[in-house]
Amino acid sequence: MLFVKLYLQFLKIGLLGFGGGYMMIPLFFMDIVDRNNWLSHEEMFNIIAVAQTVPGTFATNTATLVGLHMGSIGYGVAAVLGVVTPALLIAYLADRYVRPYLGSPALQGILKGITAAVIGIIFATGLRMMHSAVVDAPTMITGLLAFVFFYSRRWNVAAATISAALAGMGLIYFFY
Repeated sequence: MLFVKLYLQFLKIGLLGFGGGYMMIPLFFMDIVDRNNWLSHEEMFNIIAVAQTVPGTFATNTATLVGLHMGSIGYGVAAVLGVVTPALLIAYLADRYVRPYLGSPALQGILKGITAAVIGIIFATGLRMMHSAVVDAPTMITGLLAFVFFYSRRWNVAAATISAALAGMGLIYFFY
């Protein structure tokens, strides 16, 4: 029965996660951590960190890791199927029924509004995560370094992540 509940929970997250995986982060915390108590906040943060660093889409990586953490590959499959079902259905419907109207000023306005909302929600989620994840000077310095390296556009995401991980390791070693 947990397979069905897990599938339905990730189906909901996939359906409400407009804007991609990062928009799903608040939903992961609300549904997986707060509502169902399947994971702790720290476990969810760790899963999010790993999901961002391995190849693949963030949403499917997170679903897989949550399912595996819950006990088996079957749970991972149920979670992945749940999170990708809405995307497949919506992509099919959008291609079939929305594509002819892409030039419409009304649709362009809707898409611009959704884009602005996604940026705001991602920013708010980042601030919320910062309050829980940045707990000491080394994590603050590491986070700032990752931001500077990535925002300056001198490095790609992988280089910024690996460099921040190495800097974090060095800072933890130096401070402790």
